[in-house]
Formats: sequence, C-alpha cells, structure tokens
Amino acid sequence: MESSACGRLGVGALSWLPWLCLCALLVEPARAAIDPKTLRCLVCRNIVDEFESAISKLNPKKMVEIGNYRLDETGNIHQNKVPLSRSQVHLSDMVDDVCSKMTDYVRVRYKATQKLAVMKMMSDTGGMNPDFSYTDFVTDDDLNKSLEFYCEEIVGENEDQLVEIYAKRPTDELPDGKIKFCDEYLNLCEDWMLPSEEDRNWSPDDEKSRGANPYGFGGMNMPPNNDYEDDEELEEDVGELELKANDKEEL
Repeated sequence: MESSACGRLGVGALSWLPWLCLCALLVEPARAAIDPKTLRCLVCRNIVDEFESAISKLNPKKMVEIGNYRLDETGNIHQNKVPLSRSQVHLSDMVDDVCSKMTDYVRVRYKATQKLAVMKMMSDTGGMNPDFSYTDFVTDDDLNKSLEFYCEEIVGENEDQLVEIYAKRPTDELPDGKIKFCDEYLNLCEDWMLPSEEDRNWSPDDEKSRGANPYGFGGMNMPPNNDYEDDEELEEDVGELELKANDKEEL
C-alpha cells in the first residue's frame, strides 16, 4: 500500500520521495470521513491556482490571431488578435493539463481545528510546504486518487465556463477565479470550508502537550529544507530520521 502511495507523487515532489515513503512506512495515516462537497470546493480552488499559475508563465506580449479573416476597404486582409493568455483555444489546451497536477497535493487536517485542507506538498521555492507544520496527514483507502477524480469531474463538466472567465477578461489582470468559478458558478464553497488564521493557531508547545501525533507529519521531525546536490545527501538525512524513529520505538 505504501509503495502505491509513493507512486502517486508528482514530479515536483521527487526530491522528497524517500522521506515521504519513510513516513508512510513508520506511521499509519489517519482515516476520517470526508465531506464530498468540502473536498470538491478545495479541489476547485486548487484547480484555479494551478490554472492561474500556468497563465502567469505565458509571455504577456505574445499575440495570436483569432476569428475569421476580413478585407478592409483597400483590399488588405486582417484578422483580430488577442494576447495568448486570453486565447480561448490556448486556454482550453492548458486546462487539459491541470488535473495531472493533483498528484502534487495531499489531504490534511489542521491540528488546531480539525478542518480539512488540500495542500500542495512542495512550496514554490522547492522545499517542503511549511504549512505542513500546522497539519496532520490524513487519507482513506483511495490513497488521494479522489483529488484527481474530482478535478477531472469539475473540469470535464465545466471547462467552457472556466476558460470563458479568463478568455473574456478585459485586461491581462487575472480575475478572482475562485469566487467567479468555484463560489458563484459552481456554488461549491462556503466560508467555513476555507482556511483561516484560527486553523494555524498551533505552536510547538501545543505539540508537546499533545505528544507526537502518530497520524501526521508531527509524528516525526522533518528533514531540513536543503537543496541536495545528489541522492546520497538526501539518503543520509532520511537515514538519520529512520534511526531516530527506531530509537523511539526501543524506548
């Protein structure tokens, strides 16, 4: 089972793969009932994040021709042009890649509130997401496959609307897609489902009073956010964690 879970990790998490697989071997993830509507809301918001991230990487000056050709009064042929980031055809192609990114996410619960979240494993800078320190890793028998399933369901049934929100924006400024798409169009999200400051109200002292959590990332120390030059350095850090975990078991 653990090897299957490791196989689902996205490319962005490969440098952390040995450590994450070690976690899976040493701790048994918590299983808890998950509200499908809440999960759809959270997945939808991550769809928007990934889509906007892809759009932001496009060259804002690149233009593409759209629509039919037309002749002006002098006989010259013209065609309308729009920025690539607002091309309906190109945006549709980009949407098709969004759901593959869901393998980079895991389900967690905030320690302070037990609120469900869908969190990206890696930060934008390349290290482990620091917000994991506020959460416990949770899963059920589908090994997080439902994240990609819900993504495909949402995108498959509503791709045209999602693309239209971004293609028809009047300027290059991105709209608030989470509100327009997830909240207003799909009516998926309510305020209580979304992360808040209260969820992060957790400190090392709280961890000590509760004790090491056998169901989450708090159950063992995370390796430092090193930029490893090779696999050998990473394996050394993972090996140290494994020794510490074995020492705790012997005690």
